This record gives sequence, C-alpha cells and structure tokens, in this order.
Amino acid sequence: MYFSRCSLVLGLFFCLAFAVNAGDESTIEGKFTGEGKAAKLTSLIVRKGENDRKDRLILMFTEKKPGPKDSDVAAMFGDLGDALVITMKPDGKITNCLVAHSAHKEKGGFQSIGEIEFKDLKMAEGKISGKLTTSGEQKAFGKTWEVDLKFSASLPK
Repeated sequence: MYFSRCSLVLGLFFCLAFAVNAGDESTIEGKFTGEGKAAKLTSLIVRKGENDRKDRLILMFTEKKPGPKDSDVAAMFGDLGDALVITMKPDGKITNCLVAHSAHKEKGGFQSIGEIEFKDLKMAEGKISGKLTTSGEQKAFGKTWEVDLKFSASLPK
C-alpha cells in the first residue's frame, strides 16, 4: 500500500512538473552586452500589450523570470536583473526597446529605437521566432550595448 501511494505521488509530481514547464518553451541564444559585459538572459516571456499598446506584443528577455504582474517598468529598474524589452507591432516593426543591463546600473536603463531590428521573424502555429540584432555595438546616452540573439517563444493566446 505504501509503495503504491509513493508511486501515485511521484507520478502526480512528474505530471505537474511537465505541465508547468510545457507552457514555457522559450529559447534564447547569442549575446546581449553592456559596456562589453555579457548579460545573463535566461527567460523570454511574450505578452500582449495593454492600454495604449493593445495592438502590440511585448517581448521580455530577462535574467530573472518575470511574475505575472511584472512589467517593463520592473525591468527598467533592474528588478528582473539584466533585461531587454521589445515592443512590436504585429507586422514586426519595433516601436520601443528598453535596455536594462547591470553594466549601466549607475545611470539606469534607457530606451533606444532604430538601432535594433528583427531578422527572419516568424509568427506561426502559436510561436514567435527569429533573430534580434543591433548589427554591432551601439552607443546611447554615453553607454555602449550590443544585441545578437536568436530566440523562440510561445505567443500569448
């Protein structure tokens, strides 16, 4: 009887663990640097915009996984560690880029548009994937930064 209860509990545990991870199938490869220092991006969450950004998608590349209520403001103030937050239109046009890197901590995060673009962007079958690049090191507000990331993530429902 004890063995069967343990097996049941372990079986439920593994099923729940898989169910929790199955919805978070994002991948990030490449680099995001600030002042030449590599960031530690481990999470990519894609959300629908709210309020005046309802027609937008928000891609949050972060060191610490954002909670359901964490926003780009939390990323800007370093609450999510190193972060890169991209706001885009459905056609792939980037309308905002928030850069929050630990190497820029003394001056804080900043916004930069025009220096970053998508390449090979695909949105199909509930997924978004592509490459995000600055095509080399950029300067903004006296700070240097560079992005060259391949990514994929689930689109919000």
